[in-house]
This record gives sequence, structure tokens and C-alpha cells, in this order.
Amino acid sequence: MPAKRSLTLALALLLVAAIPVRGVTPPTLQQIDLRPMADSSNPGELISFAGKIFFSANDGTNGQELWRTDGAPDATHVGTELVCDIDTDAGESSSPSNLIVYGDHLYFQATNGDTEMYRTNGEIDGCEEMDINPTGSGGFGEARVVGDQLWFSATNGTDGVEPYLYNDVDGGMVYDINPTGDSYPSGFTKFGAQVFYTANNGTDGYELWRTSESGTVLAADINETPGEGSNPQELFASSAYDILLFRAYSPTVGWELFGTDGVDVDVIDINVGVDNSDPGQFTEINGTIYFTAFTDETGNELWSVNDTDGFQIVSDITPGTNSSSPQQLRAIGDWLYFTALTDATGHELWRTNGTTTEMVIDLLPGSDGAYPFGFVEHDGVIFFSANNGSSWTIFQTTGTAASTVEAVTTTGTSPYAGCECYTPIVFLGDRAFTYMGNAEYGYEVAFFDPLLPSTNRDGSGLPLMLIMGAALTAAASLSLRLRTNR
Repeated sequence: MPAKRSLTLALALLLVAAIPVRGVTPPTLQQIDLRPMADSSNPGELISFAGKIFFSANDGTNGQELWRTDGAPDATHVGTELVCDIDTDAGESSSPSNLIVYGDHLYFQATNGDTEMYRTNGEIDGCEEMDINPTGSGGFGEARVVGDQLWFSATNGTDGVEPYLYNDVDGGMVYDINPTGDSYPSGFTKFGAQVFYTANNGTDGYELWRTSESGTVLAADINETPGEGSNPQELFASSAYDILLFRAYSPTVGWELFGTDGVDVDVIDINVGVDNSDPGQFTEINGTIYFTAFTDETGNELWSVNDTDGFQIVSDITPGTNSSSPQQLRAIGDWLYFTALTDATGHELWRTNGTTTEMVIDLLPGSDGAYPFGFVEHDGVIFFSANNGSSWTIFQTTGTAASTVEAVTTTGTSPYAGCECYTPIVFLGDRAFTYMGNAEYGYEVAFFDPLLPSTNRDGSGLPLMLIMGAALTAAASLSLRLRTNR
């Protein structure tokens, strides 16, 4: 290519690369004012199902019940509907909770005199009671979709709180683990052909149990002290390795990292001795399992394990014995995003690919952190909630400081957006739903149509040449064998 044409092309590509991330004011976050004026509907449990967003809310008339929406123009509640008024007494609430999608239905717990398992097909008045306990409250807790089954804890009124499963055809109690009381099972996790979980049989304390086609057995009595369990937590089945990891307690090693191949159970004593490493937040990406752990030498930092490097600390972000306390681990693309603490920046947004570990941006300059959380990816953009110095709001990024901007414009007096909850942002198509509060309308569900790479700043499609230009620019240990029950 002639030198003049090469220079022209290079300059053109540089101009494309220099286009600002934010060309216009971000979209306005619109509240769905379900409970008029300054009163709050106290929404929660946003979940996408059957082409709508479902949530629990109180409109001031029906109590806390199940609602659905696909968005509402001009801050009205048009497009938002009461799905079921389960407790029909005036102003009384059924308080839907534990919403989970399984198959063609949305399952949840609700109260109408008794607390029971309910489900809906998504239609208005399409709710039905599953009635696990015909004589009282059956409950519906610790629900998880495990393979092609729905597992949960419940009671039939006779056998206490035990593990149950439902396979969209039939179901029932899996096993009466504690014949004299409640086993309170939790953490249902499929590993191979078995389902593992924590439960208490009334004798060994909370330990690791497993269920397969051949039956239900105690998988390991990790803490052999009579009546004292190891309390296994954060069960994580690796997709790359034949191992189930979890955190548990043993008097000989403290709270440490345990693993099982489905039969035997081993421990990796990260903080050697009886001191705890307290590992958790297991997340897998590209054949590497990341997790957080504490040692006396490094504090609480980010660790990893894979076939090449074994167990190792990824980066001592806060050097020495101080902790960076990584939180909110989220695998997106080839990067693991998380929040970490340093004395200079406070809690801010970081990422690692296992080789490079870097702070994406100091959103709130100085030692006061922005505390980002709730990372969710949509159309190549990462959305999250964080503190901008005056209130909580929604940000978006593609992984660089330059691309990290506020995703919405909030309105009203003393506005705040993106609740400090487990799932602050849920997408329905290209529309994002979250929460927003202000002095005029209280705390309500809200939504916005974000600026995405697939749309121009005004929502129109990007010119083909701009897309091509952007693409061309982008191109420029110690193991302890434990007693097991087989």
C-alpha cells in the first residue's frame, strides 16, 4: 500500500478510536410508580420470565403480592399488572419470595394463612398452590434448579424440613434425613450423576450428603466430634475438572478448602494449621477456578487453581498482611471482574485474566470507595451499581477506565438507584430493570433502555463504516484423607 494511503487510513482509524464513549446524556431512569406519591411499594425479587419482569411489591391496596411488567412510559404504571392476589383479605400480604424459574413455570413461596409453595405460568390469575403440607405450612426454601429437576427444602407436616425434588411431572420428599426433627438441607449442587448438599441428621451435625439413583447417604463426616458438624458451604461443581469444591470446618485445620471426586473427600490447608483460610466465591473461567482465601502472610486475597499452576495467589492487591477482601467475583468474557480494597482507593472495580490483574477505574477518587456490585453483562457491556459520591446509581463499562460511565440519569429529589441487593439489574430484551427511589415517588421498580454498542447514541443503528473502523482498530499442598461413607 502506498505510504500516503497508509497514513490516511491510520489517521481515519485514530479518529474512529477517538470517538467519545458518551456522546449524549445517558437515558433517564423511569420509575414505575406502583404506589402513588411518596409512599414506596417496597419491590424486590426481580426476575425475567415469560416475556415479563416479575417481582414482589405492595401497591397499598392488595398488600405485598406478585406483579409483572415490561416497562412503563412516562413514570406511570401502564404495562404493570398484578399477577395474583394470593391473600385476598384487604391489605393483607402473601409476601412472595424465593422466586425461581423452572421449566414453563415460575415457582415461589407465599403465605395465605399457611406458607406454601406456589407456581404460575405467567398469566394473570395463573397462580396455583402446590400444597406440600395439607395440614399446615409446607414452606419452599433453598430452591435450586439441579439438572432437569427442581430441588428445595420443605415439610409435609410429618417429617420435618427435608430435601424435596420436583421434575415437572411428579416429585416429593427425597429422604427423611433427620427422623426425629428437621435436617434443613441447603446448597443443592449437581456433580456427575449425584446431587450434593448440606444437611443435619440430628447426630452428626451439618455435614455433606449425597443423593444418587442408589439412594441418599452421608457423603463425609468431616468433623467427627459427636454432634458437631463441619457445616459445608458454597458447594461448587467444576466444569473443567472432576471435583466438587466447598468450604467446611474441621478441628484439625479450621475453616478450609475441601474437595471431593464424588467418593473421597480431601482438604487443602491453605492457611496451614488450625487458623482459617475461609475460602469462598468459587468462580470458573477458561479452565481456572478463582476464589478468595485468607492467609496470615497475605490477608484475604484472590486465589486460583488450575492444572498448570496448581493453587496460588493471583495477586496480593493490598501487599503484606492487610486484605484487599475481593467480593462480587463475576466471570465475563476472558476476564474475572470483582471489587477490591486498597488503602489509597477504597473498594473499587478490578479485573484479572490470571496474568494481568488491574484496577479498571477509581470511580470515587481517594480512599472512599465506590463499592461496585451486581455485575451483569449485556451486549458486550458490563452494568453494575456503585456510589458516585452523592448517591447510588448504575454504571456501565467495557473494561477500561475510558469506557466506564454512568449508565442512567436519575430524577427527582435525593434520587438513588440500584439497590444494595443480590441482583440489582435484570434485563428483558435490551431493556434493563432495577430499583430507584426519590423523595417524590418513594422506592419503586425502574427501567431504562441503555446505550449499547449495537445502537447509536440516539438508539439508531451504527453506520456500517463506523462498525468496520472500530473492528479494524481493535484488530490493530497438603491433603488430609477423611473418613467417608460409601
